[in-house]
Amino acid sequence: MAFERGAIRGWLGLVLALGLAGAGALLVRRRAAIPEGGAFVGREACVLCHEIAGREWTGSDHDWAMKPATSLTVLGNFADATLVTPDVTSRFFRRDERYFVNTQGSDGRIQDFEIRYTFGYQPLQEYVVELPDGRRQVLDLAWDVPGQRWLSLHGDERVALTDPRHWTGPGRSWEARCADCHSTNVRRERDSATGRSRATFAEVEVSCEACHGPGATHVRWVRASTIERLLLGAGPRGFPRPLTGPAQLNACAPCHSARRPVSASFTAGARFFDGFLPEPLRAGLYYPDGQILGEVYEYGSFAQSREHERGVVCSDCHDPHSTRVHRTDNGLCTRCHVAATYDTTAHHHHVPESPGARCVECHMPARTYLGSDARRDHRLRVPRPDVALRLGTPDPCTACHADRSPAWAAEALIQGHGPTRPGPEPFADAIAGGRAGRPEAEAGLLALAGDGARPAIVRATAVVLLGGYGSAAAAEAVGLAVVDPDPLVRAAATEGAAALAPVDRWALLAPLLDDSLRAVRVATARVLAPTRVLMSDARVLAALDRAVGELEAVERRR
Repeated sequence: MAFERGAIRGWLGLVLALGLAGAGALLVRRRAAIPEGGAFVGREACVLCHEIAGREWTGSDHDWAMKPATSLTVLGNFADATLVTPDVTSRFFRRDERYFVNTQGSDGRIQDFEIRYTFGYQPLQEYVVELPDGRRQVLDLAWDVPGQRWLSLHGDERVALTDPRHWTGPGRSWEARCADCHSTNVRRERDSATGRSRATFAEVEVSCEACHGPGATHVRWVRASTIERLLLGAGPRGFPRPLTGPAQLNACAPCHSARRPVSASFTAGARFFDGFLPEPLRAGLYYPDGQILGEVYEYGSFAQSREHERGVVCSDCHDPHSTRVHRTDNGLCTRCHVAATYDTTAHHHHVPESPGARCVECHMPARTYLGSDARRDHRLRVPRPDVALRLGTPDPCTACHADRSPAWAAEALIQGHGPTRPGPEPFADAIAGGRAGRPEAEAGLLALAGDGARPAIVRATAVVLLGGYGSAAAAEAVGLAVVDPDPLVRAAATEGAAALAPVDRWALLAPLLDDSLRAVRVATARVLAPTRVLMSDARVLAALDRAVGELEAVERRR
């Protein structure tokens, strides 16, 4: 019997080996007909199976992110329409099936420029022009779709030719400023003759693989047998990771945030902090209480919310394919928050169904950009007119009740809800004081930096501001930030340490050259590279050189 069992085991092993070998050969043959892993297959390959997702995507903001200029995509009036601005009178016209604008070029001359692509479709549509030298620039003249008019994104401001914001300047460069978030699989090559970066894309708009990553391995996984799927050794269904839970921000945050690139290229599915470093609550981007001010999109404000801390993700409110919210009434919020408690006059103190009774009007106030583009703050915080009274920050109460003051609104909230507000105490006073360099603000910043219950973006902001104080306590806070579990706080430590003596900078920051995330390594290289001569440790210098190489790759992408 022992011999028989041994023979059976040997026979089974032989069969399994032959089966695996045969499956491997079959897999090799099938792979020949499918693009290799990391390749982009295009939307047409995706919608063969995912028809519903394809239909929802069609006509979405992502679908309209960028399109070739045709009669089906151009919404603006090109029937010899004109727009008079302080700088020039521009004319929009057609020539056969092509679209043109007659306006001021970089040399000051009035000339014709062909519209090559459209950018978006509501509430504004912008346009991309290709200049004779090959640069692609986004016009600062846009079509207001609801208002059916041309407008200048600078309003009545006169913009000089040398101003980076002029449409021919670096601030309106499609390659440097827009391409990554308006097309799929953007890749850059440097033109040796001009020294400029030239971008290409797999698909002109934001399509399936812009969020899900290259689909070749997924297609191979779908077509494979069970045993072949085992041999593929790929992630879930052939993708790097599912777009659920915290990983979803890896897909959304790269474009829906104010951030700096830290990589020459970024592929969906990669870690957010390996491609980008989001900005902290800087002056000019955010009010000191964290409300949106500049064009920061959604990530930075949402990262301050309790919803973010509790695991709420974008698709809990937005359909990921149509990009629309699941509901436009309070039912969107009462999916989680009890309607009998919150969707009542006793809570919002407004007439039911009136604008003031809508959750978003108080907890997600909108700010208008580019003349007509209203975007909602995603902090989801309770109104604090008392902070507005002290610091002049926006107040959603007096935004509607324009004839009233923040003092009136603060008293009205006390009358309606009592003297205390839910949630942690505002950090606005510490941030405002830190921005102004007031000595008395340091204690508040130290408390914020060390409070692990605060959102990482708030703690990172405190660390950055502490760098301007130069005290032993501030240096200690920066040192603790170096070992913080959150990458945004660690990256902030490099900025907070920039004011320290070079030797002290090296002592604090050298470990971050080996950080697991590129954003932290690149931020560290920016601070330490200028004082390379002060370091003699060969291992540390090798780490610096690797990080500087990553930094140089980022700079070459421009």
